Amino acid sequence: MNWVAEELGSWWANIYRSDDAEAQLTVPANKGNEAMVYLTYLIDRYSNLPEVAVFLHDARFQWHNDNPSNDAVISVNDLNLDFVKSTGYANLRCTWVVGCPSELEPARYLRERPDDTDHPTAMEFPGRFMELFPGVTVPHVVGIPCCSQFAVSRKRIRDRPIEDYIRYRDWLLNTSLPTDVSGRVFEYSWHMIFGKPAQHCTDPRACYCQTYSYCNMTNEDLENQWSWGEPFVVEVPEFEE
Repeated sequence: MNWVAEELGSWWANIYRSDDAEAQLTVPANKGNEAMVYLTYLIDRYSNLPEVAVFLHDARFQWHNDNPSNDAVISVNDLNLDFVKSTGYANLRCTWVVGCPSELEPARYLRERPDDTDHPTAMEFPGRFMELFPGVTVPHVVGIPCCSQFAVSRKRIRDRPIEDYIRYRDWLLNTSLPTDVSGRVFEYSWHMIFGKPAQHCTDPRACYCQTYSYCNMTNEDLENQWSWGEPFVVEVPEFEE
């Protein structure tokens, strides 16, 4: 990850290795994909957090990154830190492709228990939600732009006691779920952990303006802002010019 030091040198980087127990920054077990790293960071740094923390995957260029170059450096450099401080949590993706307006229907799956083997996260999420958030009503809909990359203010992180993050990590350490499924349980929970509603799909135009100061975008601008790099069809809202 030399790109972090080379391109984001003004940030205090914490680069965790999930595959090397001897690394300076590592995790207790390689489970849950990025969730284990994020939770370990929150626990390790809880008493010494920056004003804003940005949570990223290791690759600089990946389809998750919401700009025409799919470049994480652009996402971080253009991030509106004042907005993050004011809102507490900001997903680094604004496009609704994958995750919005609805990705999961936990209440229905809890009630009907469909045998949806093609969507194991949807099947597992209701029960796991109740384990992670005891006493909280299982939501009807969970919607959030994918893919577990976001920024959070120090204040919002500390709205929860460190014991919550320890409990989440203990759950991840002890779960028998496959890593991809346990990781996705957290992927669709981070926004709720950090105080946002279960369905948190912001108007993309407003999101780009608030999160990146890309304001006054036309519909063509929105279409060109992000793509898979190949044709893909998704139902997205239309917005007035």
